[in-house]
Amino acid sequence: TTNDYDIALIRIKPFPNGRGIQFNNFVQPICLPDSNTCLLEGSNLIVSGWGWTKPCRTCEQ
Repeated sequence: TTNDYDIALIRIKPFPNGRGIQFNNFVQPICLPDSNTCLLEGSNLIVSGWGWTKPCRTCEQ
């Protein structure tokens, strides 16, 4: 098995006000495109994430 394209799901317990996350300058929601959005070849995009994009021998120890 590998860790290629690993993801994490977290469950957030809501605060008494019903919201589970308190947004601030460092914590913000992301905007997802509509499911009908068509991206054309050559479109400029921004991608963000975390984790390794290359094999890391020291990570496997």
